[in-house]
Formats: sequence, C-alpha cells, structure tokens
Amino acid sequence: MTSLRRPFVYSSLLIATWCSSAQVMAAQTNPLQNKLEAEVTATSNYVWRGVALSADAALQGKVSVLDPSGIHADFFTSNVTGGTELDITAGYNGRAEMFNYDIGGKLYYLPQYESSNFVEIFVGITIGAFGAKVSLSPDSGTYLEGHVTLPALEYWDLTLHAGHYAIDEDDRGVTIAREDYIDFSAAVSRVYDGMRVEFKITGTNLDDNEAMLPTDNFRTIVSLSKKFQP
Repeated sequence: MTSLRRPFVYSSLLIATWCSSAQVMAAQTNPLQNKLEAEVTATSNYVWRGVALSADAALQGKVSVLDPSGIHADFFTSNVTGGTELDITAGYNGRAEMFNYDIGGKLYYLPQYESSNFVEIFVGITIGAFGAKVSLSPDSGTYLEGHVTLPALEYWDLTLHAGHYAIDEDDRGVTIAREDYIDFSAAVSRVYDGMRVEFKITGTNLDDNEAMLPTDNFRTIVSLSKKFQP
C-alpha cells in the first residue's frame, strides 16, 4: 500500500502548488490579455486510451493558459501505479470557415518510468458537437479518435468516444499494448453547484496477452472535478 499512497501524496502536493501558482500568476496577469484556469479532478480510476494507469483512485490537477492569439499551454499531473505522471501541452487554437482546429505537441513524462516518456504531435478539429483528432509519435504510434457530445436527460450531456491505436513494430517497448487496438467509451456528465460530475463506461478489444498493463473489457468510472478561474 505504501508504494501506491506515495504517488497519490506527490500528486496532491503538485496540485496544491499549481493552484497556488495560478492565483499568484493571476495577480500578475492582465485578465484581458490571458485566460488562466486551474482544474482539480478526483476519479475512481485513471484510464488513458482505454487502459487503466492507476491501480485505483487518482487525484489530478491541470493548469491551462490561453492567449487571445490562440496560443495555449496546459500542465497536467496525476498519480499512476507506482509513480506520478507529468504532461506538458503547447498548441494553437484557430477557426476556419466551417470548423475549429487545434494543432500542437504534448510531452508525456513519468519520472519513475523513463523508457515510457514520449512526445506526440496532434491535429484536432471540431464541428459543432462532433470532434476528431489524430496524435502521432515516433515512439508510441498513431492514435486516431472521434467523439460526439449530445444533450441527454435534463441538465445532462452524453459523450460517445471511440479511438484506434496503431502501434508500429518498433514502438511496442514504449506503449501500453503489444498490438493495435480499439477503445470506446460512453459518459454522462453535468455541472452542479460549480462541480462537474461524470459517470463513464469504457473498454477496449484488448485481451490480457496483448496489454502491457491490466485491462478489462469494461470499466465503470466516476469523476468529480472543479475549475478555478481568477
């Protein structure tokens, strides 16, 4: 239990530090020039592209900065099994005649698993309720995903997601699976009294021999998140 609690404590300290930093930065930043936002999430399981990265619950933090020009940066942390994950994203949001787009790069950094660190470049588009994104990495393969978000019951939204991870032969030492696979999820969410609650069912077509981490055909996840803005 000690090895699992320690990453959770590390993530908690990082999140607290980032939220404090966001408040300091807000005091030094003109709100008309930049949009600064922090988010804290507690989730019953950290699942990334259909595969669980935490043995059980996870505490996550995210700080985002968006410039009016469209340039943005995101800093994310979460406890994972046996350690902590730190991600940095930088990109550009823009709008074409019929759709919005996002282009950028992302670093996945796990200090305790140096061989698992990698960088991706991505291109995403959004047209109304529909979104699609492709992420490419020389170290982890190509991930293609799509989603649609629709109103469901009163005050609730339904999000359907599907993705395909294409893993090259030379990349299999870095990624979470030995073979290409498909992941899928369905989630309902709503914002209540400033908090966002989400119930999600997620799964993959992987079996135990193909996955490098424990996987189930289906997982049920409950998440609660709160955003902070100056």
